[in-house]
Parts: sequence; C-alpha cells; structure tokens
Amino acid sequence: MYNICMEILLLFTSYVKWHYTRAVVDILHIWGNMIYFFYNLFSVKLMFTTLFSKWRRLGEERETTALDIGETASVFLVNTVMRIVGALMRFSLIIAGLISITATLVIGFAVFVLWFVMPIVIVVLISAGIYLITVK
Repeated sequence: MYNICMEILLLFTSYVKWHYTRAVVDILHIWGNMIYFFYNLFSVKLMFTTLFSKWRRLGEERETTALDIGETASVFLVNTVMRIVGALMRFSLIIAGLISITATLVIGFAVFVLWFVMPIVIVVLISAGIYLITVK
C-alpha cells in the first residue's frame, strides 16, 4: 500500500513539474512558430516592399521608339491600372495576414492562460461532482 501511494505521489509531482515547466516552454515555442508561419504565409514584409508593383508583372511596353502620344497614354494607363490592382491585392493580403497574426496572438494568450488554470478547474469540477453525488 505504501508503494502505491508513493508511486501516485511521484506521478503527481512529475506531472506538475512537467505541466508548469517543459509544457509551458513548448506552448510558447508552438505559439511563436504559428506567428512566424502566418507572417511568412502571407509574406507581410514582401507585400509591403512591393506594394505598388504591377500585379503579376502584367502591363504594357512601348512597341515603337517614335513619339506617339496615343501609345504612350495607353501604356501609362494600363500600367497605372495594373499597379493599382497590385496595390489592392497586396494590401488585402497584408490585412489578411495581420488579422491572422492578431488572432493567433489572442488565441495563443487564451490557451496560455487556460493552461495555467486548467488543473485547478479540473480539481474544482471533480470535487463539485463528488459533492453533488454524495449530497443527494
């Protein structure tokens, strides 16, 4: 009987040690990896640096070297539209990336707090369940 109680006590202490040391480090590491993943998935830095580039390098180039006002205006208009489309698409990707990173921060913080509180909540719920079973 003494050995069983000692093994249960050792199991409990090693669980508490793991729960509040190694597991916390792992949670922080996973949290950081997820933020890094979303940052790179949406290429936030690259989207900022190429914000006003042409969308998918689509655009017009002048075909002649002669001065043609109509062709120059057409090339300028098409290239301007492609840059506006590129800016809108990249800006939407930046917003989606920032939303994903923010959601990861909020959810990660909630998981982190819940990780510290959950053993206490489990003990309280089991105690309340035993109390309710024995009272009735």
